[in-house]
Amino acid sequence: LTVGLFNPLVARGDWTFTRDFLRAGVGDFVQLPPSDEEVVGCLATAEFRAQRPAAEGRVVAFFSQQGGVGTTTLAVNTAYLAASGNKPGSVVLCDGAVQFGTVAAHLGLSPIRDMAAFVSDSEGSSAMAACLTDEPTSGLSVLAAPRSPLDGTAITPEDMTRVLIELRRRASLVIVDTPPTLDLLTLAVLDSADRIMVVTDAVTPTILGTASLLAILEAEGLGGDRISVVLNRFSSFDGNLSERLVRERLGRSVTHVVPYDR
Repeated sequence: LTVGLFNPLVARGDWTFTRDFLRAGVGDFVQLPPSDEEVVGCLATAEFRAQRPAAEGRVVAFFSQQGGVGTTTLAVNTAYLAASGNKPGSVVLCDGAVQFGTVAAHLGLSPIRDMAAFVSDSEGSSAMAACLTDEPTSGLSVLAAPRSPLDGTAITPEDMTRVLIELRRRASLVIVDTPPTLDLLTLAVLDSADRIMVVTDAVTPTILGTASLLAILEAEGLGGDRISVVLNRFSSFDGNLSERLVRERLGRSVTHVVPYDR
């Protein structure tokens, strides 16, 4: 187990500090000065991981800078379909919208424990199993967002990174829904992702915002082949751009087109 000693007084909220540790292979984070519970939890995590073979699943993040374009709907349905017919627990859906996430509601679930419970549990990685909720018809495992928005504000980029590190060691595929906010927490998700599904629609204001988003992701080293553009709710209604114009405005190809269908 490689552990990063994270000093918030040094980092001062700079995500690049944590990103450098993550890209160097850090597997957990302990803030300085660590409490006794944190040290015990870290050791328990090391023992827990040593007792099982390493499993590195893929992380796929769904993100849009624009709310209301169907990002959560696509994330939930993709996870549900990916889990159906596979071994139960092999696909995990993580709600990265930590303040007002609706993944559990989309699936009709009422989780007893959630991401906040895992982050605050001194048992470390071994606590994750109890924080996952199973969707009974598909075998999909769900890590729900905190039930209280106030609990969500306490989750840090380091917490989110720890969550995704643990989930990808448990499942072959981890799908993450994110809020339409490019903050440090979302950057933590995108930096951990193997694939970023950028969701947009064919309305001019949304496309202009998506073009700006893609430029930012490229500047952050998160562009290139990691990004797939999903043109959602596509139709020929008046006011909608054609797929050709969308490609021209974005300066890149559209990977998936999902037609509008009530």
